[in-house]
Amino acid sequence: VSVDVTLRGGRVRALAHRVRGCLLCEASAAVLAANAAGATGAELERTAAALQAALEGDFAGADLPWPDLAMFAPVAGFRSRHRCVTLPMEAVVAAVAAAGRDG
Repeated sequence: VSVDVTLRGGRVRALAHRVRGCLLCEASAAVLAANAAGATGAELERTAAALQAALEGDFAGADLPWPDLAMFAPVAGFRSRHRCVTLPMEAVVAAVAAAGRDG
């Protein structure tokens, strides 16, 4: 997963992605691209944590900030596929953090 992120005022202004992975990874990156505009790094980190918690626990009771993330509920029962869903989010969180360090 590769992401290109444009920030303005600490918020995501634009996001592009390239995925060489499975359909789950591609779908997760598409959800991310559709919802990340305007988010801060902290908001993206909270979203990533909520998604991870939902995958590991109870999707029905999860407090997911983006309703589109609910489409990954069936993946919760397949631990080996969790990373497919979380990898795009990890990539963008890392990219935003790196941009913050670089100024």
